[in-house]
Amino acid sequence: MRERGTAIAAQLEAMEQEHERLKVMEQEREREHQRLKAMEQERAASVARLASQLDQIYASTSWQITRPLRGLARPGRSLGIIFRRLLR
Repeated sequence: MRERGTAIAAQLEAMEQEHERLKVMEQEREREHQRLKAMEQERAASVARLASQLDQIYASTSWQITRPLRGLARPGRSLGIIFRRLLR
């Protein structure tokens, strides 16, 4: 009878240790989740900031004034690419 009680106590101790190990793992998982969530928020803020800067550039007077020049440059770039490919 005493042996059975010792075996049960050992099983109980092993279960408690496993429970503690799982609690530690859950805490580590939660910390990692929070770290990744913070990174995601930082990236989202960065994307919003860059989009705002791009909107400001597109709305700028200089961007509007140089629009015709950019339109003229596009075909020239395309022709340059075509000629480079032909010369290969």
